[in-house]
Amino acid sequence: MNEYPVFVPYRNEHLSAVVTVPDARPAALALLLSGTGAPRSHRFQLWTRIARSLAERGLASVRMDYRGVGDSTGRLLQPVLGDQRLDQAVTVSRFGMEAVGVDRVAAVGNCSGAIVALGVAAQMAECEAAICILPRLVQLGGVNRVAMEARKSRVAGLLRRSKPLRRLVTGSLHGTKDVPSEPVRRSFEPALEHARILFVYSKDDPDPYVGKSRRLLVQMAAGLPAQKRARLEMALDAQGPLAGFESTSTQQAVIDRVVDWLQDSFAGSASAGRAEIA
Repeated sequence: MNEYPVFVPYRNEHLSAVVTVPDARPAALALLLSGTGAPRSHRFQLWTRIARSLAERGLASVRMDYRGVGDSTGRLLQPVLGDQRLDQAVTVSRFGMEAVGVDRVAAVGNCSGAIVALGVAAQMAECEAAICILPRLVQLGGVNRVAMEARKSRVAGLLRRSKPLRRLVTGSLHGTKDVPSEPVRRSFEPALEHARILFVYSKDDPDPYVGKSRRLLVQMAAGLPAQKRARLEMALDAQGPLAGFESTSTQQAVIDRVVDWLQDSFAGSASAGRAEIA
């Protein structure tokens, strides 16, 4: 196994990345995408560990820093979800494929990076699989955005101590009709035209958008034609919470699932570990 730090040209900037390759000729490439603001190695070096485990299975990988993050040049612009991260991911993916000499790719993303991974699968005909770990699929309305920010801000303690305020925030998170966000709506069905897609959640994640996203995914799956629905899977991991990958057992469970599922996908098997959404 060898690892090569690189800078990928992107417009007038450079995106930092690390390409990991097995000793033998790789069968395919995996693109590893972090959530907002996370570096290319991800928390607890999770993407680095996955990259090296993939190399042991004969798969190359590339893990990247978005523009303005880690060692990449430029600034992380607002709004974050509209910051051309999909374009950056496709650019790095194509660079990695050419560098290691393969024409098959998969995308793996966590949180907002999972939405980018879904977009990569939709845009690239060469993308055969995508793993979306803990993505928020639902559209956040104005009230919900305020509520989400309140949960993360310094007033969160006040909200927890005040029952009326806590009811207001909780109600805003649970009382609206769930619809997919624009990036999800735009990428969901096009990705399933040719790629196998796995969504990974855990019951142990307290974010109310986890439950909303799982329910919405089932609803979206129900409207798919049989051929696309057969490519869609959802796993509810026993190890959790997935947010932050805090425990070593959760980290290992994620590594095992990603490596096994990608190897299975590139091998062309549609049976091992299958959990198709009914």
